[in-house]
Amino acid sequence: MWRPLLVGLASQANEGIFGLMAQTADINRPGGWLIEEEVQGSPPRKRYFKVYELDEEKAVELARAYGATGKARAVRKLNVHEFTGADMQPGDVKQHG
Repeated sequence: MWRPLLVGLASQANEGIFGLMAQTADINRPGGWLIEEEVQGSPPRKRYFKVYELDEEKAVELARAYGATGKARAVRKLNVHEFTGADMQPGDVKQHG
């Protein structure tokens, strides 16, 4: 009598677990760039921007549009979870650090 109910619940639990695993499988997928800007001054300093854009040149342009005024360059690819964890959407830019 209880067996079909228990089997159904176990099946739903497995689906929930496997569904979560499918979402976490994407965690190391590239998502964008860390952009470094060298700000002129005495002494020169650096600012960093996280840009949720895969194309390196476009990411630098987005950082400049956001407010990077010095020499800007992409220094490291970031994984998608570094953006989604910060509630960012594709095309978003945030000053980092």
